[in-house]
Amino acid sequence: MTYFNLDVGKTGSSEQSRPAPSSALLIARLGEAASEVTLPLCATCSTQTSQVDKVDLDSQDAPFKCPICLDPRQYIGIKGQKWTTLERLIERGELRNDFEQVMPDQLWTFKTRPSFGIGQRAFLMKDEKSEGLIMWDCVAYIDDATLKEIDAISQGKGLAHMIISHPHYYSTTATWLAAFPKMKLWLAGVDFREWYQRQDTIKSVTAGKQPRVELVDEEQTYVAPSLSSAKILLLGGHFPGSLVLLWKDCLFIADTIQVVPSGLYKSDQPQRPNVASVTFLWSYPNQIPLSATEIQRVCRPLEKVQFDKAFGAFEGFDIWGHARDKILQSRDIFCRRLATT
Repeated sequence: MTYFNLDVGKTGSSEQSRPAPSSALLIARLGEAASEVTLPLCATCSTQTSQVDKVDLDSQDAPFKCPICLDPRQYIGIKGQKWTTLERLIERGELRNDFEQVMPDQLWTFKTRPSFGIGQRAFLMKDEKSEGLIMWDCVAYIDDATLKEIDAISQGKGLAHMIISHPHYYSTTATWLAAFPKMKLWLAGVDFREWYQRQDTIKSVTAGKQPRVELVDEEQTYVAPSLSSAKILLLGGHFPGSLVLLWKDCLFIADTIQVVPSGLYKSDQPQRPNVASVTFLWSYPNQIPLSATEIQRVCRPLEKVQFDKAFGAFEGFDIWGHARDKILQSRDIFCRRLATT
C-alpha cells in the first residue's frame, strides 16, 4: 500500500509485449536454496518467514500472524492474516517488476505491479568502482525477468551490495542473497537482532564463507572503502535502526523520512516558507508521530552531510532540488507545532 493517493502518471510496460512470468532461471540461480520460492510471504507487508510448519497458506485469517504486522507500526490486513509464496505469485502470472531509468546510466528504480505488500520501490546505482550494482531497499517479488533486467543493467556483474532501510522492507532479502552469491547485505544491527525473520537461513547461506551480512551500528558507514560515493547513515526514528543512503548528491530516505504532497509541487525549487516537504512518523499507516526530541535526533546526522535530491519509498515521492534545506525546514516546522500541543 501507499499512504497517499498520488497520480504520478506511470503506466509501466505494454502488457501485450510482456512474456508470462517464469522462474527457471531463478531456480537455477538459487541452486541448493531453490526451496526459497516455497517459503511463506505475508500478503500485507511481504515479509518472508522460514516458519513453514506454523503457516497455513490457504487460511482466510491464518492463526499464525506476521510478527512485523503485529507490531503497532504496521497492521494486520483488514480481511485477516494471509500468506502466499514466491512460487504461487510467479505461477499466478499477475505480477511484474517494472524498471525505470532515473539518471542516464547511473540510477534506476523498479517496483512491483500490481502493487504487492507495502508497495515500496527499490533503486539500483551504478558505480565505476563497484564490482556490481548497489541496490537500495528490496521488493519481495523476483522472477526470471527481474534477474535478466538486472543482468542487462549491470552488464553481467549482478548486485554487489543491498542496503535495507528498516524491517518493513526485509521482505525476501534472504532469497535475493541466495540468488546473487557475490552480494553483501547491509542491515542495521539493532533492528536485525529483533526483527529479521530469516536469521537461521542467513547463517546457512553465509556459512564457511566471507561474511555477506554487514550490520550497521555507526552513524556513518561507507558501503566499501573504495566507494566514497555511497555512505549509509543511521538515523533511527521510525525504527531504532532506520537507515538512509547518501549516494553522490542524492539521499535515499525510504520512509525513515517521508516526502509529503506539499513537497512535490515544483520540487526542484526552494520550498515556500512554513511549508513542509517531508514528515517524520513512528508509524506511517497508523499515523503515530515521533516526539520533537526524536525528530531533532533523526535529523542531526543530516546536518553533517550535503545532498540536493531525495528519493522516498514510493513512486513519485521525489525531491529534485534543495532537499537538505527542505528536510531541515520541515524538521523545524514539526518541532514548533509539537511544542504548542
